[in-house]
Amino acid sequence: MLIFIARIRLISTSINISNKDMNVRGINMSYLSQLYARRSYVIRRMTDTRNMISNLEDKISRLQRASNQLSASLSDLRSIKSSIDRLNVDRARWKGKEQNKFENNYSDYKHSVKDFVLRTENAKDTIDQDLHRYEVEKSAYTIELNNLKNTLYSIESQISREEMR
Repeated sequence: MLIFIARIRLISTSINISNKDMNVRGINMSYLSQLYARRSYVIRRMTDTRNMISNLEDKISRLQRASNQLSASLSDLRSIKSSIDRLNVDRARWKGKEQNKFENNYSDYKHSVKDFVLRTENAKDTIDQDLHRYEVEKSAYTIELNNLKNTLYSIESQISREEMR
């Protein structure tokens, strides 16, 4: 905006128009031009802010779906893990080397399932943290949009007053 004001001043200086000459029918054209420029800037910022809010809403929606799906999957995984942990080995069927081999494989399998559950829980926690961060960011943009609306209202009121002069 300062660049715009500087350009207006440079242009008015280069063609030798003073602020007094720009005061047509009681309207201070320099001030009115500044108000129009401010209004255009605020409208652009409002558009950008609305786009940011829309993008964040899309991200939040996708993350919420992913979090819900992971919750359901984790519930199923925990149930499977519980049944694996409770599995009993029939000592009559497994003896000697076969029993040791089975117990080692079974132990590896339990450990793998436990690791998978933990990695899935960590992924869900990360998604939930991102979800919270995006919701906070969306709130900040919503506040900014409301402030921009108030600013636009104020600028339009000032423009109306200047045009009435």
